[in-house]
Amino acid sequence: MVVSCESVKLVPCGKHCLFKSNRSHKFFNIMAHILTFGKYKYQKVADMIDSNPQYIDWARKNVPYFKLTPQESQKLAIKLHGSY
Repeated sequence: MVVSCESVKLVPCGKHCLFKSNRSHKFFNIMAHILTFGKYKYQKVADMIDSNPQYIDWARKNVPYFKLTPQESQKLAIKLHGSY
């Protein structure tokens, strides 16, 4: 879900997602998909696919709430296997 800063007041969550609204606990994609855990916390997923695709592949398989967008999945497959 992409949300503009003007449409909802966002505050750091401190749990498993990066932000929450004052109404409910939800995942938000603010202009870029950001890692919210581990040694690459606050890094862009797209950047990490470029620099450390094995870490993103590990996270995809082992972190229950971590999901890739279709574009990120395709980029990861290309990085790991050379094709989609």
